Amino acid sequence: MSKELKAMMLAKHIKWCRFVSGARKELRILEKYIEQSKKVKQRMNKCISDYEFSCQLCKIGALNRHDGTYTTDKKEIAEQQCEVSFKKFSSKS
Repeated sequence: MSKELKAMMLAKHIKWCRFVSGARKELRILEKYIEQSKKVKQRMNKCISDYEFSCQLCKIGALNRHDGTYTTDKKEIAEQQCEVSFKKFSSKS
């Protein structure tokens, strides 16, 4: 083979290797992104479930503590307690 043909084939081979290695790199980045997004979704679901659980506890606690002597509605009191506990919970995170 001539030197020009060998050089051209070598250049194509180098381009192909760069393309393949770039694709592999992109695939690894995509896999890491998918893994991280799963972790974030799990954390969000855990925070949401913890928040909902604390809301239920606050509502139960508010209904137990306030025996109807207040002029405000028990549901409003529970919601206020829930907001306060959520602020405490989010400040811990």
